[in-house]
Amino acid sequence: MTFTYTNLDETVEVIALIVTAISGYYMYRQGTTSYNDAKNLIIAVHVLFGAVIAFELFGTTFATQSALQTYVIFGTCLILLCVELLTMLAWSVYLPIRKSGFSYLMAAIYQVRTNFLAFTIGTAYIAFVGIYLIVARPFTFQPTPPSPYPSEQFSPIFLALLFGVLVLFMGYTSTIFVSARRKSNLVNVKRALLLLPLAWIGIGIDLLVFNSFSSSSVAPIADFDISPFGYFIAAFGLAATSTIFRRASLLAGFFESRKEEPDLVENGLSNSPLPQSKSSVEGQFSKKLGLKEGEFAGRKFLLEVDSSTSYEKIVNDFANELLTKDYSVFVFTARGSPIYNALRTSQARFYLLSSTVSYTTVSNVPTEVLVPQNDPAVLLDALQKTLETDPISPIGLVFDNISDFILTLRLETTYKFLKKMLEAVDSDRVTAIFLMTSGAHEVKETSLIKSLFANQLKFGARGFETTRLA
Repeated sequence: MTFTYTNLDETVEVIALIVTAISGYYMYRQGTTSYNDAKNLIIAVHVLFGAVIAFELFGTTFATQSALQTYVIFGTCLILLCVELLTMLAWSVYLPIRKSGFSYLMAAIYQVRTNFLAFTIGTAYIAFVGIYLIVARPFTFQPTPPSPYPSEQFSPIFLALLFGVLVLFMGYTSTIFVSARRKSNLVNVKRALLLLPLAWIGIGIDLLVFNSFSSSSVAPIADFDISPFGYFIAAFGLAATSTIFRRASLLAGFFESRKEEPDLVENGLSNSPLPQSKSSVEGQFSKKLGLKEGEFAGRKFLLEVDSSTSYEKIVNDFANELLTKDYSVFVFTARGSPIYNALRTSQARFYLLSSTVSYTTVSNVPTEVLVPQNDPAVLLDALQKTLETDPISPIGLVFDNISDFILTLRLETTYKFLKKMLEAVDSDRVTAIFLMTSGAHEVKETSLIKSLFANQLKFGARGFETTRLA
């Protein structure tokens, strides 16, 4: 059987449709605590783009005048709708709306007059181009041998309108993303928020060239329909977008402050739950130490634990007390450890010590980041990023387990590492607890580690004890 241009076009279209479906499913399965609206909008763009390819297959399969007109009108309108959704996506990244929903996003956009005018003008122009296409039908069909079906040719006026959409999209969304990048202190997030609009601009240029100009009388560049190749390239562009967004959303979700933007709270746009009432958990840890209100914050504790006891309950009390006081709690531990299991359902975020990574790596879980367990420099850098991301809000820190570091990195390296770590968190807004296994080291080694801490605690067979409080 002879392989024809029709076979080639349909094969390319089917591959593009499969890539789009896989990329959309990848986005659907992605967990994130940040940019929820953006995630939903990207999924919607995948669905609409998949529908565009389906219309292309429909038009080329039947190749009737009615089928081709349906493909051109609906396919082009869906692409215009994708542009609108991507613009809304840019706004959802720029505006810190944590409650997912179209109404909340629109309310946030319309809250500021300049945002309202920019969004309304852009939406009105895109709507005008779509209506003009439906009413005026500024296209004709011309044969493109050796392909058995004709290709659409848009009028110069409509091509100019489409070019205006591309220019608007390039300038408008890029400006929004530049503003969003300025809000982030994370290098990787800033990079991702630059790559996202670049990827979309590339997709826009690709679709305009391959679908509008390629087969038009304005700029004919082939004697057969090459629009399927444009969809093929755009499908991989969307896949790249999903990958880039995943990293940005996970990092932002991990590091973002739990505080709400004041202006959004005042206008009722926050989705945070009502302030928690003081539960029976709050104050349990500090009360056991005999500390009054205000005497607990800013302390750095060394907790010696007996590994045969349920010491994680004490750490759980420590973390929960800080969480009820609106601290952001970060935990350095290993996946599956007693501390991890005790706190994994809380609002704490985890630096998971791992031997499988050599640098900070995002996890599929928004509240978890993998860090190398035997690289103090990377761990200190991760801690520094945590402190710099939000230099105002109070932070709680749980470090588990000093004994593992002594056994793997030796005492001298561990001592220097802990000293630098304590210097980094030497602030009243950071309250920390460091765990060490009781009886696992020589007295001299234990004494050296203890010398770094003014507040020393112990949990063993006799329960919770305070050995020293400064």
